[in-house]
Amino acid sequence: SADDLAKKIELTASVYGSALRVLERLNAPTKEGWSDVALAAEFKRASPSKGDIATELNLREQVQAYADAGASMISVLTEPKWFKGSLDDMMAAREVVEGMSQRPAILRKDFIIDVYQLLEARAYGADCVLLIVALLSQEQLIELIDATHNLGMCA
Repeated sequence: SADDLAKKIELTASVYGSALRVLERLNAPTKEGWSDVALAAEFKRASPSKGDIATELNLREQVQAYADAGASMISVLTEPKWFKGSLDDMMAAREVVEGMSQRPAILRKDFIIDVYQLLEARAYGADCVLLIVALLSQEQLIELIDATHNLGMCA
């Protein structure tokens, strides 16, 4: 329920703090000499067009490798049917990067169509979310952007 997610958001914030300011993170160099480069990496097990891609890949090891390589943002697919992702994947990614001085932002990548999914995103450690404009009416987009910002995340 939304109430349960609100409690989980409080718990997540007490453990991990506030969401990163993503634009500031993208503008901060991750590696020496990378003053104008922001690298985004993605963890994806499968896709509708390619089928299974990396179903046996260890998420924690891959996220660590992305962070060590200088990723400013790590996108985690959470859609279960087509991409074989989960909210637990996103939380695990957030756990891996905890404590890094220049930790990557964690982005929830899914077909987000309602505010409940934004509550899930924040509760499970997302700093930002992907909103697919083609899926949303202008009203929905405005509502979701406002809700995203109210939760301290970026869209």
